Parts: sequence; structure tokens; C-alpha cells
Amino acid sequence: MCKPRNRKKKSPRKYKRKSSKSISVLFAAAAAIPGLSVPDSASAQSVSEQSQLRFQYSYYEDRQGGDDRISVRAPQAWFLTPVGESTELEGSFVLDSISGASSLYHDTLSGASGTGIEDERAAGDVKVTQYFEDFSVGVGASYSKEDDYESLGGSLEGRFWNEKKTTTYSVGVSGTSDDITSSNNALLDESSHTIGGMIGVTQVINKNSIIQSNLTCSFADGYLSDPYKAADNRPDSRDRYAWLTRYVLYVPELEGSFHADYRYYRDSWGVQSHTFDTMWYQPLDEVWMLRPHIRFYSQDKADFYSNTFPPTRISTYSADQRLSGFGELTTGLKLSRDFGDDFSLSLGVDVVQQHGSWKLFSEGSPDIENFSETIVSFGILKKF
Repeated sequence: MCKPRNRKKKSPRKYKRKSSKSISVLFAAAAAIPGLSVPDSASAQSVSEQSQLRFQYSYYEDRQGGDDRISVRAPQAWFLTPVGESTELEGSFVLDSISGASSLYHDTLSGASGTGIEDERAAGDVKVTQYFEDFSVGVGASYSKEDDYESLGGSLEGRFWNEKKTTTYSVGVSGTSDDITSSNNALLDESSHTIGGMIGVTQVINKNSIIQSNLTCSFADGYLSDPYKAADNRPDSRDRYAWLTRYVLYVPELEGSFHADYRYYRDSWGVQSHTFDTMWYQPLDEVWMLRPHIRFYSQDKADFYSNTFPPTRISTYSADQRLSGFGELTTGLKLSRDFGDDFSLSLGVDVVQQHGSWKLFSEGSPDIENFSETIVSFGILKKF
């Protein structure tokens, strides 16, 4: 482990100073592949100088048709620590619980499956990254367990950068194996398997801006239906492809930064989606940071989706409204405070509204009840 360093007591860190250096750590790449970690930033070219420990507690609830339906409580812990001079260890753990009526539409905050009445999930992941002069290699593993679901995954990723460290290339592969049962059907004992890949590039444009673009794909086969939805019978394979581009601009006059994302997704089930995401990080003074957030998402329905019952299709059918055509608007606000001594707190709220009529480029699925979600999160971050 790294030797402890004697530190003088620090005054609260000024957010404006932090922002002026933030180009190298402005955003994290997102992967659409379970178990595959993507570089956190363009500056992930050396071992972190400090250990970090973060705890977050999130509460989720949704409503549909005027009724309260699902609530989720999800405490989560995350850590990052150097191990020696060239190795880094990272991991996280979450234990979430779900309660409420059976879900008709959206995944819960955690993604937990189950009857929708009461369920718990324990999940964790760990990654070891070894840094060299001009590249790094990371190996990861993940595990998730519920009453009716168990998943084991692994990943391998590499990052390569040029001499000036202004361009970083990323490549990765991952795999997961899932076992599925059902509390409603003791005879159900199924499995599914997923493999995936990712390639990406991060480019520092100048001292105030950076851009990142990633391509991801995944290929799943096995039991992909929902055992808790009547007559649900989905194809036994699903190929997914996604392209994500992120741009970040630091504005010196305001000492804030603008983040804009676009993500395009399509799969072999006929689902096609567009995501537009924007955030603004604004220091209010030396210790406070405000982050408003707006996100819009639109997707086409799956080829076999139908909200009529009994099903009109014989081979494949699903009335799961997650596979319908709809539009979704998310608005959020997060407030953070730096207390000095590398300790900070944050509080965030996101409100999500989904409507079939909000779908872009064509009409959404008819006869879908409007759906809303609220997510409240509280976070603690400590660096050592």
C-alpha cells in the first residue's frame, strides 16, 4: 500500500480552482454492456494519488395511472485506492430492496427483478488496473444475487495514450452468465449468457474542451423473457449496438462547465433509441457546487410488442411497456458542498416523466398510461 503522508489541515477547497483543472476529469464514459467498465476520464493514465471512499443512499418511487407502485431503497458503497506505485484497486457494493405493486413498465433503480411485491438484491464488483508508461490494463469481476436471479461477470480492458497524453484509446471485452428462476413457478430454471465489446477514443481539444466517443456492442442468448408477465415470450437472442459521444466545455468567465451527451442505440428486437443529455456544473462560491440536469430519451417499440391480450402473434410476444414506443424527460438538480480535509456531501433529486406521445420522429405506442419516477440521492465522499 502507499505510505501515509503527513498532511496539514486544509481549508475548504475552492470549487473555482477545482473547475479550472477539471478538463482531465470532466466525464465518465458509459458502456451499454453489463460488467464492462470504461475509463473514468481522460486523465486515467496513472495511479490515483489518493484513496477515495464514497457512500450513496438512493430512494426511488414511481407512479402510473395516479397510483403509487414501486419503491426502492438502495445504499451503495464505492472505493478506489492505489496499491503500490503502479496498481489501482476499485470496487463497489450495493444492497437494495424493492417493495410495491408488480411493475408494468420501467426497471427499478437497481434493475432488480422479482415479483415486484418484495425483493432484495446484493451486488458487487471489483477491478484491478495495472499502469505502464503509455498504456494500462484492467481486469474486473462482478456478482449479483436475488431470490430468483444470479449473475456472474468478468471484464478485460486496455487503454493506450499518445506521448502528450492528449489522446486516449480504449478497448474492452466482457461476459456475464445469468441463472433465472421464478417465485411464481418452481419448475422454471433457465439461464442466459452475454458477451460484449467496446472501443473508444477521448481527445483533449484544448485547455477548455474535451470530446469522447465510444462504440459498444453486446450479444445475449438464452432465456430473455420475463417470467412474471403473462404470455411473455421473447426471442432467445438479442444483439445490441450503441454509439455514445460526449462533449465538455469549461467556461472560464463563469467558472463552470457544460456537458452534452448523445447516444444512439439499436438492437435485433427492433428497438431503436436516441438520448440527449445535458448538465451544467456551476460553483456558487468557494465550497458550493450546483448541477442542473436535463435528459430526453425516445425509443421505438420492439417488433413483437403489443398491449393487446390474448396475443395476436404466435411465436414471440410481450406486453412489457419497457419495450413500447415512448418519450421520456428527466429534470434534476444536485447540490454539493466541500467541507475541506477532502470531505464533501451531496444531495440530488431527479424527476422523470414518460409519455407515449412524446416519442420522436413517429407516433408512440397507443393506450399507454403516463408514468413518472422520482429519485432522491444523498452522497458522502472522503479522500485519504
